[in-house]
Amino acid sequence: MKFFTDTNWPRNLHRLTDEVQTSFITGGLLSRKMPLQPAGWDYNAFRKGLSGVDKIQTPRFNTEAVAQVVARKQNLGTLDEGELFSFEVFFKPNQNTFSPDQYSDAFSKVVDLASTYGGAVIIVEGHSDPMGYLRKIKEKASEIVLTRTKQAAKNLSLTRAIAVRDSIMAYSAEKSVNLDSSQFTVMGHGIMQPSTGMCGQLPCAPKSKEGWLSNMRVVFRIIQIEAEEEAFIPLD
Repeated sequence: MKFFTDTNWPRNLHRLTDEVQTSFITGGLLSRKMPLQPAGWDYNAFRKGLSGVDKIQTPRFNTEAVAQVVARKQNLGTLDEGELFSFEVFFKPNQNTFSPDQYSDAFSKVVDLASTYGGAVIIVEGHSDPMGYLRKIKEKASEIVLTRTKQAAKNLSLTRAIAVRDSIMAYSAEKSVNLDSSQFTVMGHGIMQPSTGMCGQLPCAPKSKEGWLSNMRVVFRIIQIEAEEEAFIPLD
């Protein structure tokens, strides 16, 4: 029904037809676009006799298996393999909120891809800046203080990742596209994967304000793992 009748649906008939015919024209297989119209069926008539179907929502992914796949790819450094799209969301110091309006184009792309690729897994990785932790080390703080500081940074990075996930899901709901929560893997890396790099066992200290701010981020990526049968649950 959405494909034929919902103009907000990312992969509706008119949009898909336009994309296909544009490609055909570019390839010299079509001279001009030929508009296609839906049959105009009464879908409500087809619903007669059905009951309780609107509230049925079966997860498309085995959440535990997805987490294992992501962890394995992360350990192997292959998270970017099969990547369909990625972008970064930046935060202000000690904040876990951001302005979704700044990322509307990226959000739209996410909704489009998630509705196009049934086996798309969405990974949301939160990060924090290590400067506070490094200052504690320089001040020769106790191990308890260092552990507490490191954990606080990890908690902050996780809440940032959750904030981005929730914003994406809210945005998709506004577009009448319901993203499946089972396809999200949300992680908080704290200070251990800064954009400014690692210096041995410790994060490198940012050398500029730009570098400092660049660590306060969430990395959002969509990867395709349909081949991972234990993670993706295809339609019967």
